[in-house]
Amino acid sequence: MRTHLPEAFGFKNGQFVRMLVETTGSDEHDEEKTFPVGTTGVIDTIENFGGKQGIAFTVAIGGAITNVFDEGDGVPFSAVFAPLGLERGRALDVETYIAAATTHGENDDPDHEVGDLQDLLRAAFSVMTESQIQDVFFRHEVQNVLVSGSVLPDPDDADEGDAQ
Repeated sequence: MRTHLPEAFGFKNGQFVRMLVETTGSDEHDEEKTFPVGTTGVIDTIENFGGKQGIAFTVAIGGAITNVFDEGDGVPFSAVFAPLGLERGRALDVETYIAAATTHGENDDPDHEVGDLQDLLRAAFSVMTESQIQDVFFRHEVQNVLVSGSVLPDPDDADEGDAQ
């Protein structure tokens, strides 16, 4: 009988981990992908299947594949993945990404901050739907940036006759 567990062996559902072994699996297009040691993953589920399989961790790896590791594999989980020390809430908070870009700029070259933020924005847009992008477009703070960057006309510069 399968039992869902919130945690086991010191690991929790939703916890980010670093893979300690090379991992291979098929992605959503049934293409086989291999990720090197050090790839980031997140624990999707922890289940107890009982019997030889025992406790099983389903881990989403590299944002592309999902693998199941269970006690029946005969390898301690601590030899397969290690906690990243990054809580799910913090990893999913935009301020974490902004802070990382800022720190990179402070530690290296200030231009890296801008480049990192550009890379993050491109990555975010690449996975957004057209509707989500449109929602962002109409945000007040986004409109202000687009006006100040001369992408959109400044509404304060419009002639009164244009408003009709």
